[in-house]
Parts: sequence; C-alpha cells; structure tokens
Amino acid sequence: MRQLRCALIGIGLLLGATPSMAFTGNHLLKMYEEDSDLISLGFGMGYVAAIKTTWSYVGLFETCLDAKDVSNQKANEVVLKYLQDNPEDRHETASALIMEALIQAFGRASPPSDGVCK
Repeated sequence: MRQLRCALIGIGLLLGATPSMAFTGNHLLKMYEEDSDLISLGFGMGYVAAIKTTWSYVGLFETCLDAKDVSNQKANEVVLKYLQDNPEDRHETASALIMEALIQAFGRASPPSDGVCK
C-alpha cells in the first residue's frame, strides 16, 4: 500500500509540473465538438486513454472501478456525457473530470477502506 501511495504522490507531482494542469473540461469538450478537426479529436480521445492507462498502471483502475473490460471508446463516451451533463464543473482540470466521470459510471459499490478512490 505504501508503494501505491508513493506512486500516486509521484504522479500528482509530475502532473502538477506540466501544462496539462491548465487543460480543463472546457478544452476537452471543445475537442469533441463536431467542428473539431481530427487532430483535436484524436488528442482529446488520447488524453482520456492516457488517464485510463495511468490508472491501470498504478492499479487504481481495477481497484476503484468495477470496469475490467472498459474500452477506450466506452471511456470516451462516458467522459463526453459527463462533460455535457455537468457544465458547472468544466472549469476543473480535465484529468480530475475524467476520473470523476469514470468513478461515477463504473465505481465500485464499496471502494477501498482507505478512501484512495474518493
């Protein structure tokens, strides 16, 4: 468990040092819009896949979500719906909104007792 916490802290510090922290839900939603070019759409979908993959790498995806076989396509559909349904949250960082959308859609009925998924 200590290794997991250290990994999460490391990831948080790494993300905090990059410009991606300024990437909000508004930016991500704009990439999904119909008039968006394919490069923007691909970047948005890739961003969601990268967050999902990072969660899998540190073991959070399987620990926090009841979503063993969720495809990147399904994850993107869930995130898009969340962004459309929650305009008041779109100023938040995209990575946090992606995690929130996936937890709401696929969260376990009883998450780990240490609350790491909350």
